[in-house]
Amino acid sequence: MNGSERHVELGTSRDAPPHFAGRVAELASLNRRIDAVCASANPEAGMSLITGVQGVGKTHLGLKFAREATKREGPRRILWKSMLPDTLAADDAIVFMAIMRALGSESSGRKVADLEARTTAVGGGIGPIEGNVTVDRVRKAHDLGELLSDSVAAGAWEGKALVITIDELQTVAPAGMKTLRVLHQGVQNCPMMVLGIGLQHTPEVLSNPGGGAAGISRVAEEFNLGPLSHSETLEAIDQGMLALGHDIPQPGVQALAEASMGFPQHIHGYLAGACEAISRHGSLMDGPPLSAALAVGDKARVAYYEGRLRLMSNSRAMLAVIGAMNQRREHFLDIDAATQALDEASFDGAAVVREAIEHGVLARNARSELSFGIPSFHNYMQDWLDGQHPRIT
Repeated sequence: MNGSERHVELGTSRDAPPHFAGRVAELASLNRRIDAVCASANPEAGMSLITGVQGVGKTHLGLKFAREATKREGPRRILWKSMLPDTLAADDAIVFMAIMRALGSESSGRKVADLEARTTAVGGGIGPIEGNVTVDRVRKAHDLGELLSDSVAAGAWEGKALVITIDELQTVAPAGMKTLRVLHQGVQNCPMMVLGIGLQHTPEVLSNPGGGAAGISRVAEEFNLGPLSHSETLEAIDQGMLALGHDIPQPGVQALAEASMGFPQHIHGYLAGACEAISRHGSLMDGPPLSAALAVGDKARVAYYEGRLRLMSNSRAMLAVIGAMNQRREHFLDIDAATQALDEASFDGAAVVREAIEHGVLARNARSELSFGIPSFHNYMQDWLDGQHPRIT
């Protein structure tokens, strides 16, 4: 990835380091999957899933795979469509036409869906068709699976395959599960590969949507990402700085790598800090320049934590959780203890825990223990509890 691709788009905006490092095994498996989709008229059903805590590089990996897949040569031209979970809850005909647009097959899609070709906006195309509610007959007569099946006969998939990425999949609403199940199960002769991206509890959300509706209990493959290894982090820092036009001393690379803890989201912040320090001091030697770079990176990481907290309706409720953790002198807390601590602090404990897990502020492991969902979040929250970060409201 070059420097011009630092700000990326995959469903929602993300910042990523200018050099992609690691994830060799994951990329190889994803590439085998798309190869199988392209080679078979009826590929094996099931979505691939990338999970992990916030900032660990899930979206970065999905973007890297999708962009490289579209450049590959083979029996089919590979195209790419990114979605957000809200898109899944749209009308079947609208989702279908969005897929046809990604394939470059709008005319086939309109024929299949029996949509009016008239538009009310300059330029025409799928946008006005989605905007005009001209699909009443389709709503009554077809579902997404039928529409996709009919699109095969219309020639929409000839010589093509489609990668569909769905980011923030842990937020999928029950209304979107029907569409997701169709995409997950696949449609005969529609060469689609679905790649879901979400927090580590996404499989639980998919298997139990809406508290009991039939969900998705198995996926084709799941990659639960951890931080980059030390050598991969060094590569991301060293090559990232070179991509930005700077060759920094190895002690500086080492210090930035250690501070980032191997999380691409944090690496991005420390690279920005290094560039700012170089612009001020002319180099990144040990001493004030390196201290300045680390300070900027630290500030970026704290801002990222605060951004996650602001997603919660009452982020100060986390004070009760961190207090309970500190009282026990541990970084993990069972869910019952966390709920009780919140209830005693006059919060709705169950609701707060559920919301915190949804937004990645808290993470739950297989033993039903809670921990903070971002590395060093615990220490940051301790500083906040001590009054050093009073900005969150």
